[in-house]
Amino acid sequence: MIVFRALLALSAPAVFFCLLRDLPDERIHAVATAMVGASGTMLGFLITAVSIVAALMDRTLIRNLKKTGHFDQLIQDTFITCAALLFALILGLVSLFLDGCVLGYTAMGLFFFICFGIIYLWEAGRRFKNIIISL
Repeated sequence: MIVFRALLALSAPAVFFCLLRDLPDERIHAVATAMVGASGTMLGFLITAVSIVAALMDRTLIRNLKKTGHFDQLIQDTFITCAALLFALILGLVSLFLDGCVLGYTAMGLFFFICFGIIYLWEAGRRFKNIIISL
């Protein structure tokens, strides 16, 4: 499943390379600034959701999720999402100090990690919603 999600996330850098590679550096810097803010915000909310679930560890629902293996899958997907958003944040910050060809390649990596993180965030958010509703 991770390979399918990674291939889906590769569509954003491919679109950037094909259509948007002639953008001036200032526009790419503006997009990178927006993506840094967005990825930082999503990362913060995700860490908060993990903290809420950690506070509920003694509940019957969490014990049942652990028995069925769903809890491990939730935590694994959440950490993958956090890692992707953190890499996007780091690449976005680095890209603010670059220019030229290197900026384009860094922007493609940024787009990949943002898309990869959003794809995983969608699934993790759905699972967290189900847990919160079940409480």
